[in-house]
Amino acid sequence: MVCFFKRFFSLTTVLLFAVILTSQFSHSKVKLNSMCYASFEDNVDSLESLNIKGSDRLNEKFELASISKVVTAYWALSVFGPQHRFETKVIVYNRHGVKANLHIIGAADPLFGREMFYFLTSELNKIGITEVEKLTFDENFRLNWKVLELESGVASHRSIIFHPLSVERTLKNMVNEPFDEERYTKLRTKTKKLFGIDMLIKSQIKYQEVKYLNSKDFSINSIDNDWQVYSIKSVPLYQIIKQMNLVSHNSIADHLWIAAGKIDLSEKGNVFEDPGIKVDWEDVNSKYTFRLKANASREFAKFMFTKLNLAVDEIEFINGSGDSEYGAKSKIYNKASCSAMIKIITTLKILMKNNNLDLKNIMAVAGVEKSTLGSSRYAAFSESIIAKTGSVDPAITLAGEINTKSGVVIFTALQHTDSDADWTEARDLIREEIAKIYIKFKNMKPIDYTPMQLVSLDSQSTLVKLEQRDFEQSNLENNLP
Repeated sequence: MVCFFKRFFSLTTVLLFAVILTSQFSHSKVKLNSMCYASFEDNVDSLESLNIKGSDRLNEKFELASISKVVTAYWALSVFGPQHRFETKVIVYNRHGVKANLHIIGAADPLFGREMFYFLTSELNKIGITEVEKLTFDENFRLNWKVLELESGVASHRSIIFHPLSVERTLKNMVNEPFDEERYTKLRTKTKKLFGIDMLIKSQIKYQEVKYLNSKDFSINSIDNDWQVYSIKSVPLYQIIKQMNLVSHNSIADHLWIAAGKIDLSEKGNVFEDPGIKVDWEDVNSKYTFRLKANASREFAKFMFTKLNLAVDEIEFINGSGDSEYGAKSKIYNKASCSAMIKIITTLKILMKNNNLDLKNIMAVAGVEKSTLGSSRYAAFSESIIAKTGSVDPAITLAGEINTKSGVVIFTALQHTDSDADWTEARDLIREEIAKIYIKFKNMKPIDYTPMQLVSLDSQSTLVKLEQRDFEQSNLENNLP
């Protein structure tokens, strides 16, 4: 083992110098906006002793691209905690044998899509429900039918918060359609293998009516006394964030952005009555998403200033994903200074360590798992760098931690580009800067990490019956009707 590590470190030193030498060519359109780093000590518990080093423009704001998701993760984890599970509640009432009415109280679960809907259907079948005369749901039930069905692991997955009436439309189109047998079988096999859950061989519920019902218009007192409430939970938040960062999932990021801001989706101006048959749903969803993001941005600014004393001259966000939004004249992006990113990542690492976790549990580990880090570009740093990539027209970015023989180094690299034609060159330059840090800190140190299985549900997601008294008290505490 000792011989292996000596050989490992000697070989990687050669590789690191090779990375630098092969990157020495003309960088005409690409320039370094800012590059910074700071050592992370195991006993660090605040930012007071943080010594941030790097380029001259440490405190100047630049486009972040998808490393914005690291910041979104920090906000969501600070608000909810790493082990938080989004708990969707299902009220069963007017039950007569296999028939019943259902009302869903959403929990803003960003992974509630086809997979979770199939699982919920199987769970409801298990308690004898096969026909639903009326299904209602509130605005916090943020169904995204294809949320986990990325055709390729890229950041281009559409970032849309679907309007409740759009969710209603999706449900009406999907609930009575036969399940995709291949997808259902794969889900059933996976839940059995990973969690020992026995889903039914076949599952289906017949729905007669599906309707969105604003949470302010639903009251438990309006239904019969013979009602029951069940809950179904997501996987822990840190696992949701891990999946978001591996594939740079814009939709998950913006859902968490809205959830962390605790935006009231039913507030005036955010929902409207059914406008009729001829509706441009893409336009409806886009405007709805934009309004929610704007509200969340204000809450984010307050959070950052209160938590880390970071004002808008150091960090300014318009969404949770880092993708572009359209301003009055051109595209606009999330921006932050290099030093602000170091402070955020350092604080995020402290938060994770305080919960017996680390950055490897929420970000990609190079060379260990499939992610946007790629398989070849950071091959020389395999198993020693934990990071999130970022790519937009004006910027290529990378942020995370480097594990070296001298300890952990938190870093952020912000490169300027003119277009996507410059991206390869910009990424090579970042790789060169990372290699310099490794050499400065006496080479790399392997990370002990085993990739986790990433799914939308686990052994704690099965349908659980709640006591009516506990549910009523929970509603009272959360100001629900």
